Amino acid sequence: MGGVFNARGCDAKLRVQLGIGLVIAVLLPLALYLFDVLKPYGAIAAMLLLAGLWILVFGVSFGAKVDRIYNVAMGLIIAILCTFYFIPARFALGLVVVAVIAMIVLSLVVRPRQGTGRMAAQRPAAPTP
Repeated sequence: MGGVFNARGCDAKLRVQLGIGLVIAVLLPLALYLFDVLKPYGAIAAMLLLAGLWILVFGVSFGAKVDRIYNVAMGLIIAILCTFYFIPARFALGLVVVAVIAMIVLSLVVRPRQGTGRMAAQRPAAPTP
């Protein structure tokens, strides 16, 4: 018995993957460019925006829990790259640098620390002959 949902939540046919969303994020603006709806830089900005938003949505909704912060942060950084179309490139790169710094700080604050938190007493190393 197939169906859309099963005990694991979703049928194998409907498994959402990062790659297919990124392919769509690239092909849709390319098609709009070929139909003369977008200019070349507008198509590039749309590709970056759609790819960044897809990575963000994938990270929040479908991705592995351990990679959630990384996916969300990288999605935001890639989406911020599209601002070169609206503001000067120098400011867009400045926003990217600020986003990278925020990603690093956020990953250090939110990620759980490994281990028990206590330092185990270490014995002196055995002398080597």
